[in-house]
Amino acid sequence: ERLKVHQANFVKASGGENVSYIEDLGNRQYIFSIIPVRNTPGNAGYYVFLLQNVTELLEMQEKLKRSEGLYRLLAENSKDVISLHEIDGTYIFVSPSAEGVTGFRPEELTGKNIRDLILPENLRKAEAIFDNMHEMIRLPQFTIEYQIKVKSGAVKWIESVISFLKEEGNPPRYLAVSRNITERKYVEEKLRESESRYRYLVETMSEIIVRLDLKGNILFLNQAWRELTGHEVKTSEGRHFSEYTIHEDYGKIADFINKSRTEGADTQNFELRLKSKRKGLRYYHVLITLTRNEAERNTEILMTLTDITERKKTLEQLKQSQEQLSSFLNSMNDVVYSIDLAEKRFLLLNKAAETLYERPLEKLMMNPDFYRDAVFARDHKAMQESEEKLFAEGKMTSEYRIRTDEGNVKWIQDKVWLVKNEYGVPVRIEGIASDITERKRMEQGILRSLEKEKELNELKTNFIATASHEFRTPLATILTSLGLLEHYIKAEQPDKISSHLGKMKSSVNLIKQLLDDLIVINRNQSGYIKLKLEYFSVTDIIDDTISLITDDEDEKKLFITENHLSDSNIKSDLKLLQHILRNLIGNAYKYSGSRKPVLIRLTEDEDNWIFEISDKGIGIPEEDLPRIFDHFVRGRNVGAIPGTGLGLLIVKLSVSALKGEISLESRVGEGTKFTVNIPKVIFV
Repeated sequence: ERLKVHQANFVKASGGENVSYIEDLGNRQYIFSIIPVRNTPGNAGYYVFLLQNVTELLEMQEKLKRSEGLYRLLAENSKDVISLHEIDGTYIFVSPSAEGVTGFRPEELTGKNIRDLILPENLRKAEAIFDNMHEMIRLPQFTIEYQIKVKSGAVKWIESVISFLKEEGNPPRYLAVSRNITERKYVEEKLRESESRYRYLVETMSEIIVRLDLKGNILFLNQAWRELTGHEVKTSEGRHFSEYTIHEDYGKIADFINKSRTEGADTQNFELRLKSKRKGLRYYHVLITLTRNEAERNTEILMTLTDITERKKTLEQLKQSQEQLSSFLNSMNDVVYSIDLAEKRFLLLNKAAETLYERPLEKLMMNPDFYRDAVFARDHKAMQESEEKLFAEGKMTSEYRIRTDEGNVKWIQDKVWLVKNEYGVPVRIEGIASDITERKRMEQGILRSLEKEKELNELKTNFIATASHEFRTPLATILTSLGLLEHYIKAEQPDKISSHLGKMKSSVNLIKQLLDDLIVINRNQSGYIKLKLEYFSVTDIIDDTISLITDDEDEKKLFITENHLSDSNIKSDLKLLQHILRNLIGNAYKYSGSRKPVLIRLTEDEDNWIFEISDKGIGIPEEDLPRIFDHFVRGRNVGAIPGTGLGLLIVKLSVSALKGEISLESRVGEGTKFTVNIPKVIFV
């Protein structure tokens, strides 16, 4: 078998090809090399055989192979690019991750030089490193950053950590662990730009920027320090900050440092005063912050100081103006208000609202729509129409009623304006609400007076018409009777004379009763009714009244008197009681129709005399009952029955003058009953 191997290799060599192969001889390995040497072109002259013992070399290669297998395992699973280079930069081995970074596959890079990828502007720095490689080989490792052009043409930043491999008997090589730092470089560049802008900003800011150590010594000041305080930055840095403020104000900084240690405070706002060279003490708003290191330990104090001296002066002036305005507004009786439409809150509401709505101002401020709850339900529609008018026309005036928390009813006049911004968008509602309850009361009083006057005028007109008729009838009777008397006297007919004299007497009494009624009304309106208390027989008044009503004895029998009094002689005002009984008994007879009885019932209790007059007449319609005691009011069912409409008014006034009470019960078609209570004891 070995002979066949040698023969096959000899045949290869006879063709002019150098042949090398390994042959085991015992426990050793040898490399056989056959080198053909030619004398003439195309003809082999002789062959040179070389025999080399490579046993140890092969063992070393096997170890190296195992080592490289482990190395490749690491390289192939690392995101970083791991590469092995000759000392001049030529790639010997490249891990698969190279494709993700450079776009080149490992086999495309093997044999190439790293210089081929480095950008020209970075190449000079790279060449300097390669020129000094024999010096740098003494270092355990070093790091370089450079830019390369990847396969796509893009440029990337690469960071490589270089370690040298020194093997005895072999030229030195280096191992590079490289990673893409393009993103980091971008961030660093942006950070540098940001820092540059920050420095520019700090130096050009109108606010003072101060950095202190934890003891209060000044570490840094920007140029605003000199512009605002007049102190130079260079001479101020390194000094203690308390030199430039007053003791109690610096105590705020010390308190903040202590709080940060005990409570973990990071940021705080307060005011302090700084000593200015030119302007004396100036007020500053301070934003103070603690900076910490990676170990979360406080390292420095950073402060931003804003000069608020002029603002404080303006605010003080504004405060004084607001106090004056508030004092003025709170002295007003009218409610002045302003409502922010976007936030639905009061911007202004003066103290008068408390009085008007009878609710604490704090509660009113919490609900800008509080007045809606207080408005009368029947005024809601009118209010809604007013609000629509406000948004359509920009202003409106409305009047509505409210019920306060205390239950009081008030009239409100609300004058409202709509305030718009520069874009024409409504932003506020401003208005003045006034209590017009008294004015409304006066207006209603005037209206009532006008109505009363109108009613009185109508009553006077009706009275004149009625009274003229009532007076005309008995006067006509008297005139007629006088003419007939003259005739009967000449004819000497005493019966006829007596009859007409009776008619004349009745007519005169009727006129006298009308005049008495008018006198009672006039005295009541003038407040001149004075009681004259005396003893008299009440039954005599009733009998006289019946006699005045009729002379017919049969008619008189229709009047039924039930006297249950212990004594018919009572003490009261004779004339007033006559007015009461004559009108009630007369009405009962007049409105009862023919041949219907009238019941007069006299009773008493411990305190009162009680008079009941009942009839079976036409009755009073229910709708007329509430006003039946008013001037000239008569039931709508009286028809042609004569009357002035003053009788029951006279009764009511007379009963009131005697401190008594009157009530009635009535049904149409069934009759009416009046009950009068007159006190037995009247204090005049």
